[in-house]
Amino acid sequence: MSPPADHVLIATPRAKTSPFRRAPRWPLGFALLLVAAAIWEIAAHQLELRAVVTRADWTAAERFVRPLLRPGDLIVTAPGWADPLGRLVLGDRMTLDDVTRPDARTYSRIWELSIRGARHPDTRGLSPKRRRAFGGVQVTLYTQTRVKVVQDFYEQIAKARVWEERGPSKRHCPWRPSRLRHDCGPDWKSVRQIRAEIGFAPRRCLLAMPIDGSTRVIEYPAARLGRNLVIWTGLRGYDPRYRARRAVWEYQRYRAGKWHKKRPVRRVTSVPVTLEVLVNGRRLGRIQHPIEDEGWRRHVLTVAASDHRNRAVVQLRIHSRYAWAKHFCFYARSEEVTP
Repeated sequence: MSPPADHVLIATPRAKTSPFRRAPRWPLGFALLLVAAAIWEIAAHQLELRAVVTRADWTAAERFVRPLLRPGDLIVTAPGWADPLGRLVLGDRMTLDDVTRPDARTYSRIWELSIRGARHPDTRGLSPKRRRAFGGVQVTLYTQTRVKVVQDFYEQIAKARVWEERGPSKRHCPWRPSRLRHDCGPDWKSVRQIRAEIGFAPRRCLLAMPIDGSTRVIEYPAARLGRNLVIWTGLRGYDPRYRARRAVWEYQRYRAGKWHKKRPVRRVTSVPVTLEVLVNGRRLGRIQHPIEDEGWRRHVLTVAASDHRNRAVVQLRIHSRYAWAKHFCFYARSEEVTP
């Protein structure tokens, strides 16, 4: 059937498709990105292998340091995670008191074994006396004028008097030589020397956990005082620190209406542990350690001129609300200011 006369058919030529039409560019960019990532990974791996400190480096550093050690020298390792490697080669020259020291200000010579350019906190501010590198291990000797310790309250805990105050009543905690502690009833209530993890480092300190509604009193009846009374405070153990904070978080969620568990929630708020220091009945200072603080904190209290270099009655009064799981630990000593 032929079309009507008034209709004209116009044939349009079909567009030719080229077999070599341009492909999208993103696959090429993605491929180049993969190649660059592979090259970077290989280069980073080679740099990491070169940065690894070998056992031979540690052994060479140990052979250099050991003949030069003097009695009373301190050995430290930096960074902190490399401490087991330092103990592996020179652990027999590190005493337990050295490892659990409150700080390094009582040492006149400090040997530092460091890798990757790290610096130990106890050597900051000191000038190097001697330095030598053994492969990836750098050995540095630092010297300083050590502080004069007039009295170490940690060492004199057996001579202290300990009691609990609840209102007008007192409950005395006698010293038990067989157990090396002031016995206040249950084991957790005792005041004693311990060595524990504080701030993810080993420390020696006096454990004196606060008690709800009571004040723990540690009294030194004839303490010798220098110019400064230096006190370190901390909370021992990662698990107790976490449980003390978790109780606060749970109560905050409960108050905000976000607590959907069936078990009851304690009414707990964030209250720091307070340590009050009294000298001859006069307040010398008030120290607070928050439960959110996982570190080992140093506090310096200046002794009055009338009490300087004299025998004095020193009281340390510890208290806190919501004291559950607050494993408070402290170290105190009286120091003379060095010129």
